[in-house]
Amino acid sequence: MCGNSGPFNFEDACVRSSWSAVLALLVVLPLSIAYLPVQPPGALKKFKAAFTTYLTLDEAEALNFPPQELSVEEPQIAALRWRTLVFTFTGLLQTIGWIASAVLYFLSADQVNAWTLTQPLLAAFSWLYTAVRAVASPPITAPYDLFSVYVLQVAGGILILGGHLFDSAVGVGTLPPTPVLMALSVNILVVFVLLYVTVQMPINLPSRRVKKEDIGHSVSPEDYTKLLGWLTFSWVYPLVKLGKVKTLNDNDIWRLSPTMQSRAVFLKFRGTM
Repeated sequence: MCGNSGPFNFEDACVRSSWSAVLALLVVLPLSIAYLPVQPPGALKKFKAAFTTYLTLDEAEALNFPPQELSVEEPQIAALRWRTLVFTFTGLLQTIGWIASAVLYFLSADQVNAWTLTQPLLAAFSWLYTAVRAVASPPITAPYDLFSVYVLQVAGGILILGGHLFDSAVGVGTLPPTPVLMALSVNILVVFVLLYVTVQMPINLPSRRVKKEDIGHSVSPEDYTKLLGWLTFSWVYPLVKLGKVKTLNDNDIWRLSPTMQSRAVFLKFRGTM
């Protein structure tokens, strides 16, 4: 696809752009197939399971507590739905932009290379997934699949832009036209914004049985922290900080998460056998 260059010869701009197009597709394509209304192959089921929780907080609470105590307040959900608009609108804009890039190349190239034409279309497909996913299943809690796609999109964008800058710096290539550089830079900036929005989303929303003021005191904040806090483990810092100044007692320790309680785990396990 890139002449005599190997798949890891990142000195070749074709190899860099190929990886940029394929990286997000490695997540998007299996998930797209797994979400189809047909029974997916075993390998795809396992891949999809990597982006889902074995025992969700809602399931655990449903197994442990009366149903009337479990609903989430509607204002909490409504306040988070603006993110769906951000994910959908940005995904559609990116899809249109990459398709336009493919069309522009097709119309302007003296000799069209099939793989070069395919690359922006693959990128468009990855972005289309993010838009459709946000509409089909509006995320009110942190969407792990979108987070993974955005991380790979950042990696791909940096690979292309960084490659151009490096080639120019060492004198083995020239910079692309200014509009192209601006488009590549804006693309990375947009994905960083999407990543920021994603990591600021909570892992779960507290149900009516949980008092917000108890979270971080008697209720473990792990279930309700933002994705960034969960990734950095910062949710546990208050407990560590308290342990530095005093000996921790039983009443200093948060209650075990419902997802870790034996009754819920046992019933879930028994139901899957």
